Amino acid sequence: MRVGFISFAHFHAWTYGDLLARMCDVTIAAISDADVPRGRKAADRYRCPFIPDYHAMLQDDTIDCVIICAETVRHAEIVVSAAQAGKAILCEKPMALNLDDAHRMIAACQETRVYFQLALPNRYLGPIRDVKDAVDRGNIGRVHAVHSTNRGKNPGGWFLDPHQSGGGALIDHTIHAVDILRWVLNAEITEVYAEMGHMGTSASVEDIALLTMMFDNGVIASHDPSCSYIPSRLEWGDLTFEFVGDRGGLRVDGFSQGVVVYDNRHPQITRVPVGLPKEYFMLREFLDHCLSVHGGSAYGIDGLRALEVTLAAYQSAALHRPIFIRDVRISAKEGDADGTH
Repeated sequence: MRVGFISFAHFHAWTYGDLLARMCDVTIAAISDADVPRGRKAADRYRCPFIPDYHAMLQDDTIDCVIICAETVRHAEIVVSAAQAGKAILCEKPMALNLDDAHRMIAACQETRVYFQLALPNRYLGPIRDVKDAVDRGNIGRVHAVHSTNRGKNPGGWFLDPHQSGGGALIDHTIHAVDILRWVLNAEITEVYAEMGHMGTSASVEDIALLTMMFDNGVIASHDPSCSYIPSRLEWGDLTFEFVGDRGGLRVDGFSQGVVVYDNRHPQITRVPVGLPKEYFMLREFLDHCLSVHGGSAYGIDGLRALEVTLAAYQSAALHRPIFIRDVRISAKEGDADGTH
């Protein structure tokens, strides 16, 4: 399998590249990046050609699939171009800045019948999969409520430019929780209420937020996506869920995997990972779909649903009232019809 990378703007690209470089059935065939020094650095690291213009890379018929880790504002144009070139696509989250772009991405992949997947690796965490299994088996009875967190440190850089990222902590750290909640509960979010604000680390985007979400099966969930971890904190962030059922409860920290090593020589905690990282399993599933005769059918719908929720949350925070997901969809269709997008 020959893989091309389009942009290393998102730091997750380095994780994906390092994992792919160790897979015996994968070749990193080429790297393209609008940031030439960054692109050349990646090409040197993975010992492959650097192609500044991604359109030229997409013309290479020997490349089977592409991984897109560009700034969010560029996702739509790149995904559409990759689909038209017949490449299977793994795109970093968030999917896009608006629903119009998200629908264009899905339509392009459906029309060309190429496999399109969003990078949502947290479903592959062992503790999260255990929770899914326990809920499916009814171990805690009917779920009534969930509280989740996906807090972290301020990422800096283009993530703090809303024109490139679409927003701050809310859009960046709500995506994963929404994806896992939809998957575990086998339900869709119908209504969102959110508030957001600033702790002072950036005035351009929000770094603290809190959401309340209603599901179509009656479950109510709250989520904290804040960039509230100060730089000196030992951990980068968390991914926690607490499920409340009528016969019990479940509490999980998806990131608390591995052996914690305390070393007197260094004033820090070192986490030694046990087993393969979540990104490995996500990449393997993506590659398996690329090799499949039928190519799969996951045309980015999970990413679209998560984007709908985050956009509803931004509207809610601006208006200080709950927003129905159906109204977000209707507004997007009306805007598309009258040309306002």
